[in-house]
Amino acid sequence: MSEETKPEVETPTNEKKGPSPEQTAKDALEQLTKLRSGGAYIPPAKLRELLSKIQISKDSREYQQLQWDQLKKSLNGLINKVNKSNVKEVVVEFFGLNLIRGKGAFIKSLLKLQSLSMHYTAVYAAVICVINSKIPEIGELLVTRLVNQWNRVRRRGDKELGKATLLFISQLVNFQVCHDVIVLQILQSLLEKPDDVSVELATVLMTESGPYLIQNSKVATNAIFERFRNILNEGLIDQRVQFLVEELFNLRRTEFNGKEIIDEELDLI
Repeated sequence: MSEETKPEVETPTNEKKGPSPEQTAKDALEQLTKLRSGGAYIPPAKLRELLSKIQISKDSREYQQLQWDQLKKSLNGLINKVNKSNVKEVVVEFFGLNLIRGKGAFIKSLLKLQSLSMHYTAVYAAVICVINSKIPEIGELLVTRLVNQWNRVRRRGDKELGKATLLFISQLVNFQVCHDVIVLQILQSLLEKPDDVSVELATVLMTESGPYLIQNSKVATNAIFERFRNILNEGLIDQRVQFLVEELFNLRRTEFNGKEIIDEELDLI
């Protein structure tokens, strides 16, 4: 009698099935939402990978919102990153972003950071100078917002923000992003009805813009200094502010101690 053949029994394997496409898309969407809500910067390669898994249309509102969020974070990251030593490299990176689309967010972030880091004002002005040479509407938008900001802080009497605003305007004049008539008009308005705050702000503005104004608007600058002299003689300000005005006259006598209009390292054009 022949041996009965045993039926073959399938051996169970330990192989696990991968996640379904639906689960992959869901996981990618959750990860992307988590990163966005936490305000984290998503590298472009990572963003492309997540978007490819989610498979949303480039014309969709969600995709456009993701791109907008990334643009704002990239612009803000570059503004935080720029300094005197890397300004040439960072300016090139700015042109790799969609500055036209993000100009409003760019200017808003720039103004906020400059008011907190006034010692970087010349660096920010150098960046704007280069960008303005290629995209003039960005320089125009910045100057418009600075003038509007100045009008607001002047009414509120916010001296610190006023000082930051005037520093930025003066540097933009030095870099020839805007005309010096803006500075002359502000100086005239500050000294028309002088008080301690207005005269102090006027000395800040003249200290920064003086070398440029003397070279390009000598007659108007002499008239402004004459107004400073009259204020001193009339005794309309306290002793501390008088000292600031006297220091300004000392700078004028020494031709601002040979102060350069633009730092050589920041003269990128």
